[in-house]
Amino acid sequence: MPIRELKTTSSRDAFFDIARGLRPDCQSVHLFGINNAVGTSFEAIYDNGGVYPFPTSAQALTLVSDDAGDTMDVLIEGLDADWNPITETVTLSGLTEVSTTYSFYRVNNAQITSGENAGDIIVSSGTDTVAIIQAGKGVHQAAVYSIPAGHRLYVKRAIFDGDITGNKVFRFRAAVHDPEADDLRLRFWESITATDLEFMLDIPFVVQEKKDFCLEAKAVGTTGAIACYIAGILINEGE
Repeated sequence: MPIRELKTTSSRDAFFDIARGLRPDCQSVHLFGINNAVGTSFEAIYDNGGVYPFPTSAQALTLVSDDAGDTMDVLIEGLDADWNPITETVTLSGLTEVSTTYSFYRVNNAQITSGENAGDIIVSSGTDTVAIIQAGKGVHQAAVYSIPAGHRLYVKRAIFDGDITGNKVFRFRAAVHDPEADDLRLRFWESITATDLEFMLDIPFVVQEKKDFCLEAKAVGTTGAIACYIAGILINEGE
């Protein structure tokens, strides 16, 4: 008896079907963020540390590695000046800067497409580092995501894992940045933890279009490392 192909058959699990690509209006979003040296003031959970520098205008990005042997392609996924998705693949030239052809207003992902990067790859918008691919990791790790025009991000899960010993604790918070409302920043969901922490949101938190979502943390006591994972669904509300 021949085997039926069920590639387009719903599993009746909406999230599983989104991962299978059966919902063209939906896209799964997985954010892995890390900050290896969280200080005693709030900063973004992303590879480069510090306060995340959201660009004020769209411009060509520059990419460079601190290892001459890194000559692989890097895929950049982001948004243009109108908050519409754009992607571009750029070939590295080791220690020599290369630039994108497109102008990026936001960067949501940066990753190599083959091999393994021996050095740190820096992606810059002007003088600001908007993504960094640390040596050997192949992809930047940032709990930062900008919502395209006509879309909403529904955050379903958040997990925090920190270097928590002795009297050390971490405070963390979520933030929404709205550059079109006089650079408005709304900070919420602030918590304190002395152990690993996980949130499962039965009612998803919603981030509206043309907003920047970011997770921030600070150490209380001594500095340390913290990592996080965010799971959500990006829905095209125009379809």
